[in-house]
Amino acid sequence: MSATPGTRDPVRNILPMSAKFAEYWRTRGNIVRRSEIICRLVAPSIQPSIHQSIMQIHKSAEKRARQNVKRRARNRYHRSQMRTLMKKLRQAEDKSHAQDLLPQVKAYLDRLATKRIIHSNKAANYKSALERHVQSLT
Repeated sequence: MSATPGTRDPVRNILPMSAKFAEYWRTRGNIVRRSEIICRLVAPSIQPSIHQSIMQIHKSAEKRARQNVKRRARNRYHRSQMRTLMKKLRQAEDKSHAQDLLPQVKAYLDRLATKRIIHSNKAANYKSALERHVQSLT
């Protein structure tokens, strides 16, 4: 689905690339920091931190700031998903339902530990606590 320049994609609520760069170059002459513009374009729901609002001198620092915003948004999504899955497992009152959910939650925790979103020891602690919880259900 191609959008006309300057209009937002209704599915993802983002501007197409040509409009992003047009907005970038329009505001470049003003007293708006480039990193703030990039942060607003890439992840509008995340407010730029104090480190991102400082004007970067090197292009590599600007790229690093863009990467950090994307990674932070991705990590926040995965942490939220992890908490939701763990909450569903803890709220399960039926032991058979909890035993069906346990492998999914354990696999997700292992995946996050592999990607280093959470520490591997933390994943192990969560898994053992959830297993004890499932075993305690009647």
